[in-house]
Amino acid sequence: MHFVVGLLDGEVRLYHVDGTLVHTFKGHTCLVWAVAVTPDGQHIISGSEDKLVKVWSVASKSLVSTCAGHTAVKAVAAMPDGQRILSGSVDMTVRVWLLDGTLKNTFRLHTGGVNALVALPDNQHALSGSRDKTVKLFNVNDGAVLRTFTHHTSFVYCLALLPDGLRFVSGSYDKTARIAYHGLAL
Repeated sequence: MHFVVGLLDGEVRLYHVDGTLVHTFKGHTCLVWAVAVTPDGQHIISGSEDKLVKVWSVASKSLVSTCAGHTAVKAVAAMPDGQRILSGSVDMTVRVWLLDGTLKNTFRLHTGGVNALVALPDNQHALSGSRDKTVKLFNVNDGAVLRTFTHHTSFVYCLALLPDGLRFVSGSYDKTARIAYHGLAL
């Protein structure tokens, strides 16, 4: 069992659950805002102030791909299929990438920077949280927004899916955490 952290100096570190450092991935030139791991545990995704998303191989401890096109990247997520990743940026877009760095889609869902992303178990939908104070439920294939949640009064900074897969929690600069049903029957 492992966990991963992104650091201010641009490093991404993989640790064993006992706290032992397994490997340090170097390649970002600025602080790493976001990290995620593919469901199979084979790839780490990192997003940085340097405007890049990087995909790292856990097995070979090497860089797999670099995804460029954003301004500062604040959020990343791995889709359940383990083949697609999501990134969100201060440029107000969510991008869908393949692990090899191929850009599949760019969606402008918000009127503020995207700070948080979480993929849903159906492998077709995700949630994004933004500086525009909203959380959006959207289709990752075409960018269609199915629902907009307006339960915060300030920036949404973090999202997590609850274990039932039907609810999520959002955290905001308004000093609240809200739990809501996303509304899809999974």
